[in-house]
Amino acid sequence: MSEAEPRVWWGEFSVAEGSATHWQVGALSLWVQRRVNEWRVVSWSDPDHLMDGVEVREGLGLLEPPPEASVTRFATSSEGEQVVLEPALADRSVVTRPELPIFAMAGDEVALYVGSPLWVRLLVGSERRLLCEVPAFRPSDTWFGASTQEGELCYAARTSARLALEDGRVKPSRALTRVVVRNRGVDNIRIERLNLPVQRLTLFASSSGMLWTECVTVERRREDSLVRVQTSESPPAEAGTLTRLTPPRHPHERNVVVRAISALLG
Repeated sequence: MSEAEPRVWWGEFSVAEGSATHWQVGALSLWVQRRVNEWRVVSWSDPDHLMDGVEVREGLGLLEPPPEASVTRFATSSEGEQVVLEPALADRSVVTRPELPIFAMAGDEVALYVGSPLWVRLLVGSERRLLCEVPAFRPSDTWFGASTQEGELCYAARTSARLALEDGRVKPSRALTRVVVRNRGVDNIRIERLNLPVQRLTLFASSSGMLWTECVTVERRREDSLVRVQTSESPPAEAGTLTRLTPPRHPHERNVVVRAISALLG
């Protein structure tokens, strides 16, 4: 694995009674403690959401959490020690804003590599019961739509919107989506914001540990302002060998016609 690729932090772990395991995933510090008849989840996110380190420490003692951390207790009669961490995509659409606006020229297409924030899903026991979900970094809320009456509540995120995969590195707390904007219209499209419906996408892991979703194509028709959104069956070929990790939160059609391009691009 190269330095530009994240390490794997998810999977199954064993937390014995009277001990704890700590995960550092980017800005997120997460502790899972196993106590008598209790699971205790302690989480805290550093304000610096650009952090990209990964660390897993097992067999720790039951230390007191830092005062800024969130602590949640779960009572249980099970004696199981298994803890499963699953990465998951956000439960709302993510509006990503490139560092600089990008134009998709008339009659042309542009492929963007867009990152979106992850949630960490905690499951316990042999039956893998869901305890909770914790955002790796809680994005701010934003409204995306033509007016306050028409639109949806989303998360806001920044992205470099790379035009080539090798530009920069992918943080372990983010998933990557290849978005193709195909402009069949007669004028250029200015891309200042992109509304990515991540709750309708599947999460995959490459053999190197990078997290991907299926490809998304946004096609503007030549004859009108209607837009067709298409989701492929899998991530792009450059993702390499893949393992399917997490299904979509909401089932969806792979081909959807949207009435206005402003519903996806701003």
